[in-house]
Amino acid sequence: MPIGGPNFQANTSSTASINGPLIGGSAQVAANVQSSGIQGSVGYVAPMLLILVAAYLIWAVIVQHERLQESLRPANLAVNIHNFINVGLMAAIFLVVGKILSAKLVLWKIPGAGTVAQFFMAT
Repeated sequence: MPIGGPNFQANTSSTASINGPLIGGSAQVAANVQSSGIQGSVGYVAPMLLILVAAYLIWAVIVQHERLQESLRPANLAVNIHNFINVGLMAAIFLVVGKILSAKLVLWKIPGAGTVAQFFMAT
């Protein structure tokens, strides 16, 4: 029977009233979620995550308060920023040079260069 036949409309209207509008397989997924009881537990994920983050922040303030104050002193802060820039710059240079070099090695057909190029995502 063609899709636009009279029985098609009758069958989908009863199903749509239960599961909402039928769009692809979303009605079946919605029915499975409702029947398995997962829908109720999904609502607790965000509040539990917020509670865990808040607990960690409280622990960090209480336990690590002194270490935090020490690392935020101006002399230590300058060293931390300097180290961050140095490490970031060296990592960026290493990745760019490694990508270029590994691509060149692949073009020159050096044995094993394909494996190195995969590490740098150059191929």
